[in-house]
Amino acid sequence: MMKKNQIISITCLTDSIYKCQIHVPDWAKYAKAGQFLMIRVLENGERFPLTIVEHDQSSVTVIFKVIGLSTKLLSRLKESDVLYEVLGPLGKASIVKDTREVVVIGGGVGNAISYAIAKHLHQSNHDVYYIGGFKNCSDVFFVDEISAVSQEAIFYVEESNQQYNIGNVMDGLKQIASQRKITQVFCAGPLRMMQAISNYCKDHDIDVIVSLNPIMVDGIGMCGGCRVEVDHQTMFACVDGPEFDGQKVDFEQLIKRNNTYTAHDCVLEKQL
Repeated sequence: MMKKNQIISITCLTDSIYKCQIHVPDWAKYAKAGQFLMIRVLENGERFPLTIVEHDQSSVTVIFKVIGLSTKLLSRLKESDVLYEVLGPLGKASIVKDTREVVVIGGGVGNAISYAIAKHLHQSNHDVYYIGGFKNCSDVFFVDEISAVSQEAIFYVEESNQQYNIGNVMDGLKQIASQRKITQVFCAGPLRMMQAISNYCKDHDIDVIVSLNPIMVDGIGMCGGCRVEVDHQTMFACVDGPEFDGQKVDFEQLIKRNNTYTAHDCVLEKQL
């Protein structure tokens, strides 16, 4: 019999990006697109959020990139290992407006979030036009999965290559905007990318929803670490989001807050 929080499978998608399926029978069936969970690998480790990419009646799947110590620890686990804590589903479900055509944009590992939204929109009979951006060809993942839920999927890579388009997601957005009347955009990825997309949408009178990734400690609205300014009001990504109207987000403040601990060494590093 499987244990709660036990890893069903963990797969390396690229050099630094992993897909992990976790057994959480108490709440998996209640998860919705756009929501996330909080993981603690070890008892004395930090909690960190990951978006729920897929779910069934007893398990959820997340995709993560190895960036710091906690994600490094998670990547080293194997099938049958048990995580100390998995809390979810957290946050509000994805914001879906009554529009037939939606442009979904993902940047880097943010494509995991955007794929989950694209899949949800596809299942809800929306026409999805997908734009995926990656830094290098070696970073690209889920091309077939994304294409399967999209009317059209365009992939951009910054480095010179012969397999994908060379450029970035803004090139794709401008291309689609010149061909179709876009009414809604959803995006997830680096903050500067989402800021640029939000500014473009504001200038062209297009609704834009962004999935934010601020610093988060508990995921239930108690710590205040994930506060963001939206339409000049303080909101919390964990309980009010993680999705917000991109035109109303104060990205400059959010970027400054997210850079607060970039040079901080986790105390757990001494144990490795």
